[in-house]
This record gives sequence, structure tokens and C-alpha cells, in this order.
Amino acid sequence: MKDYTIRNNCRLCSGLLTEVLDLGETCLANELPVAPIEGGQDKFPLYLSRCTVCGHVQLPVVVNPERLFRDYVYRSGTSPVFVKHLKDFARDVQPRAGGFVVEIGSNDGTLLAEYKRLGFEVLGIDPAQNIANIAELENKVPTVRDFFTAELVRKNWNLVGRKADLIVANNVFAHADDLFGIVEGVAELLADGGQFVFEVGYLPDVIANGLYRCLYHEHLSVHHLRPLQSFLRTHGLRMYDAERVNTQGGSVRVYAALRDPDAYDPVSPRLADMLASETPEAIDVSRLAAKIVEDESELRAMLDVAKAAKQKVFGYGAPAQLTTTCAVLGITRDDIAFVVDDSPLKVGKFTPGEFVPIVGVERLNEADVCVIFSANFAADIINRHPDFKGEWVVL
Repeated sequence: MKDYTIRNNCRLCSGLLTEVLDLGETCLANELPVAPIEGGQDKFPLYLSRCTVCGHVQLPVVVNPERLFRDYVYRSGTSPVFVKHLKDFARDVQPRAGGFVVEIGSNDGTLLAEYKRLGFEVLGIDPAQNIANIAELENKVPTVRDFFTAELVRKNWNLVGRKADLIVANNVFAHADDLFGIVEGVAELLADGGQFVFEVGYLPDVIANGLYRCLYHEHLSVHHLRPLQSFLRTHGLRMYDAERVNTQGGSVRVYAALRDPDAYDPVSPRLADMLASETPEAIDVSRLAAKIVEDESELRAMLDVAKAAKQKVFGYGAPAQLTTTCAVLGITRDDIAFVVDDSPLKVGKFTPGEFVPIVGVERLNEADVCVIFSANFAADIINRHPDFKGEWVVL
């Protein structure tokens, strides 16, 4: 059964789309099978288009979100680096008045647990039933199990109870096809003068750092600020500040306020600088194609040397970007014997498409060479395994 649709208009402004980068077909990045599947897994077209009106870069292929998110394997709390990032976020981003914090895409509650520790009232909203259970049981974070929309807010007002002083949405604002529904929900839930703060992968940094591996079917949008600024304004939200953050290899944190914009600087100097830096070259997606060719050549040379020397090659980390990396660079189970991972939700399963077994980190020392697929956490991974005698390779 065809489990996706293809849109031909922009999800921010409804303008027409034009294709700018084709990555072929891939499996769903977080669909980790419990055993190899005879005949292989479903594959879906993966390509980027740009809006001819506002310039927003996006995936036109929209996979059924029920399939993507209801049973999820990603957890915020498994990476020490990301846990620290979320704790820093809670310390740095706090309501200017009141104390009710709502998180869209709250995952296992790691961020909201920190807000609770700081004395704020919290509520999480996340469609992944299994991860929401962890949030409530382990982190004691009340969680509404559904996709965030204005209708959801109205239906669950008995749980929400009052307007939010701060709404956060870290690394999820790129995951939704219906961004209109999200911002309408934010406008419905946010108190006058309240803040909406979210982090997403930042298109200029994705391009500058060659992060084609961060393109997969969950990431429906690769944002930059100019289209977002106009989009938020149409829903009564004023973008008043933005800053670069180093998560996911290059992201942006966006600050917006509902109504009462006089409570905030009209546009911060750093937002003005970032808007000015979004030149045509900085957002030229075609530059990623050259990076793919370069990485494929270098990685294939390394793998061929290891194979000739009869070395055992492992991977470290089974994040979503592994699926795109393997598909685009042509990495197969003939190249990688095992992938080790820290998450108990992934160990014992297999990578999408190539069905490489995912094992616990206790197997790491069996490898002669280990390719780190979570490049943004490479330094932490290497530091946590000082006894590994093999060679590290960072993609």
C-alpha cells in the first residue's frame, strides 16, 4: 500500500515547488526491524524542493506520520551530550512571567524534567505512545499522547488548564507537514506576551557542513529564517531573536512572541545579522552534491583497504542519519559487520535496508575499525571508550 503523498505546494506559503536535490530512494530512517525482512523493506523517494515564492526548502514526499512517530525508537535521554544541552536550554530559556511550560514533541521528558526541577509547571505533548510512557513513568512528566494542533489544545483543555507562558519545540518543528496546524495551536495555547522557542536544523549550516545525512523522511523541512519570519507573522507570532546552536551539526534557536511584541526588542542585532547572512550562496542546496561525491570516494577507499587487510569494521550509533548515509554512499552489510548503540530500544534490532545487526557497546572491542555515524557526538563517544584499540573513522 502506498503510504505517502507528494505535495506540490509549499508548506509555509503554498507557493509552487521546484526540485533541487535528488537522493534516490531510502527506507524509513527509524524503522528498525527485529529481523531481516525477506524481499526488503519499503523504500520512499527522498528529494528536496525549494519554494519558488518564499524560498523554503522542504521534502515534498510526506510519509504517513502514524507510521513514522507512533512507535518511536529515538530517546532524548540516551546521549550525555544532548542531556547537557537540554539542561542548559532549561536554564537559559525560561518564561519571563508565570511558570507554565509546554513542550511539543516532548519525547522521554528529559527537558521538561529539568524545568520541573527548576520549579516550573510542565506538560508534554508527543504522539509516540512508548516514549510518552517513559516520560511519565521515569521522569514524572505528564504527557498528552497525540500530535499537536489547535484542535488538540481545545479538546484537552481539562489537562492543559491554562495558557502557557513558554512553549518549546526542540528538533520537531521540521518534522510536521501541517505547520499551519502547529502554529495555530501555539497561538491558541500561548499567553499574551508568552514565548514560543524552538530549535531546528539550519539550512545554511546544513549546507556549509555538508550535512546531507540529516536529510530523511522525518525531516520534512530544512529551515532558514526569512521564510520562517514571514510564516510566523501571518499567525500573530513575531520572531524577535535567533541564535546558532551546535546540536545536530548545525541548528538555529528561534525566539518568537505572541502579540504584545513591545515586551521584546523588535529585532535583535544577532537576528538581523543572521538574516543578512542568508545569501543565495549560503542557501544553495546543490552544494551538497559535491560533498556526497567526496565522502563516497573517501569512505570507499577506507573500506576497501580494511577489507583487503581482513579487518572487521563496525559502526557506532544507529541514528536516523545512518540510513541516509548508507543509502547515499552505498554502504552495505558487506562493509559493516555490526553497529553498536547505547540505546536499549535499538539493541537487538537491525539497521533499515541493509539489516546490519545492532549490538550493545560491550561488543565494540571486537572491531578493528569503527565508523561513527553520530558525527555530532563523536568527541563524546571517543572519550567514553578510551580502551578501544582500533581506528575511529568519523563521517
